[in-house]
Amino acid sequence: MGATIVSALGCSEATDALTVACLRSPSLSVSTILAEESNVLAGPGFSSIFDFFPNFDGVVIPQQPALALALALDKYNHVPVIQGTNHDEGRYFVAVAFDLNPMVGPLTTLVEYQEAVEAFAATFVAEESGTSTATLAQHITQEILNEYPLSNFPNPDEALSAVFTDGAFSCQANIANEIFSLSVPTFGYEFNDENAPMLFLPPVSFPYGATHTDELQFLFPFAPSLLSASEQQLATTMKSYLTNFARNGNPDGSGTAQWAAFNLLAGNVQSLIPPKPQIEFDFAKEHNCGFWIGILEQTILQSVANTLTAHGIIH
Repeated sequence: MGATIVSALGCSEATDALTVACLRSPSLSVSTILAEESNVLAGPGFSSIFDFFPNFDGVVIPQQPALALALALDKYNHVPVIQGTNHDEGRYFVAVAFDLNPMVGPLTTLVEYQEAVEAFAATFVAEESGTSTATLAQHITQEILNEYPLSNFPNPDEALSAVFTDGAFSCQANIANEIFSLSVPTFGYEFNDENAPMLFLPPVSFPYGATHTDELQFLFPFAPSLLSASEQQLATTMKSYLTNFARNGNPDGSGTAQWAAFNLLAGNVQSLIPPKPQIEFDFAKEHNCGFWIGILEQTILQSVANTLTAHGIIH
C-alpha cells in the first residue's frame, strides 16, 4: 500500500533517498498526501485490514515467529505468556472494510460474499505462505465457502465476520497456545461480553458482539464509563488478572476466579464474561479450528515444514 501511495504521488524514484526527497518536496502538501493515502486505504477488499503479520528482516526479527516456535528450545525467550482474542473479532474489520466504507457498503448477496471470501483467501495465501498461488487461493476459497455456507448465517456480513474471526484470530491464537504451553506457562483467554459498549465505531447493519477493541474499556479509564455494574465487576477482575501476571507471571490471585494454565489436552481458556469469568473448554470447536488447521497446513505450516526439512530437522 505504501508503494501504491508513493506511485500515485509521482514519487517512485530510483533510490530511497530520492523517493523521500520527492515526498518532502514543497510541491506536495500534507493535504495532498493524506488525500492520496485515503484513496488507497478506502479501496474495497481486505488489503487495508489484513496487515497484522510479522515482517521479519533477518536482523530485528531474525526469522518467522512460527518457525522459531517450531524449533522451540532456544529460539525464543521462554517466559510466561498471557494472550487471547475476542469472540467476534472479525465484525469490527468487516464493519470498517464494508459497511462503513463508502466505496463498498454492506454485503447483501451471495455473490458479494463469495467475492469477499475469495479476496480473503487470496490475501491469506499470500501473507501466510509467502506466495500468491492463484490455484491454491481458489482451492481454499471453495473450502471456506463449503465450511461457512451463507445459509448458516443471518447475513453475508456475519458470515464473513465468522470466517475472519476464526481464520485470522481465534484459531491462530489457539495454535500459539498449544505450542507455547509445551515450553512455558501459558494463559489463554477469550473476551466474551457480547453486550460490551462499542466506543469507536457507529452502528452498522449487524450487531458487533464481543468484537475487536471492546476489552480496552475494561482495562483502561475511558471517560465516561459506559459499563454496567456486572461489567464493572468483570473489569475489576480483568485488571487484577493482568497486574498479578505482571507481578508474578501468573494471573491467579486472591479474590479472582481461578485461572489455570492452558493444558494441551483440555484446551482450556478463560472466558471473560460478566460478571465472573468461567473456564471454557470448547474454544477450538466453537471456532472451527480443526478446519483452519487444514488451511494452515496448506500455507504457513507447509512453509515451516519445508524449511525444517531443508535444514534436516525433519524428514
